[in-house]
Amino acid sequence: MFGKRSFVLALFAAALAAASPAKAGKGDNSIVFADPQVLDNLDPDFNSVRIGVIIAPHIWDTLIDRDPDTFEYKRLLATRWQWVDDATIDLELRQGVRFHDGAPFDADDVVETLRFVSDPADKMNDVSASTAVFFKHTLDDMTRDPQVRDQLERSDNTIDPTIRKEANAKALKRISGQAYAIPLYTLPALHAADKDLVFKAYRDEIPRPWEMSYR
Repeated sequence: MFGKRSFVLALFAAALAAASPAKAGKGDNSIVFADPQVLDNLDPDFNSVRIGVIIAPHIWDTLIDRDPDTFEYKRLLATRWQWVDDATIDLELRQGVRFHDGAPFDADDVVETLRFVSDPADKMNDVSASTAVFFKHTLDDMTRDPQVRDQLERSDNTIDPTIRKEANAKALKRISGQAYAIPLYTLPALHAADKDLVFKAYRDEIPRPWEMSYR
């Protein structure tokens, strides 16, 4: 958030949350957002549940954002970018940005983030986190492809990053070669907002409380 959000987001993962609307708290300028899913980790690199996708933009800013209406790229922490060659991009970072603890944001933070997500030792989510849901002979697997299943099982049964990368690459090659498709969403997305809030729905179905305003 880096201090630029004007709301407080509170999450309650209770059973009654599925029917609860977003509540406006004019007194303390807050919004209470409820969801039935339990989020184990706020870091999007270590969770793949839908509520994690919703919460992430409220906490983590990215270098480049995407317009939810046009899907065009927008400036966020990067105010300008230019491709130098096929493997190099030159980014100009926004000045005056600070983390929640007051520490300044700079290029070193970008480098450390890229190092972290690319290091197998950090064990962030890889392709098997979601691909297996649809292609490992589960209830959601409509293809029942034994070759894909075998490669995904090979990946899941080892912590060796080289083997996992090789097995997942073979699985994805088979999926793309057979023109199999992974559903974008498998759960219904229902959102309700308090009558005192101006709520806008987007095509990506992700609510954006920071854009809400009081009537």
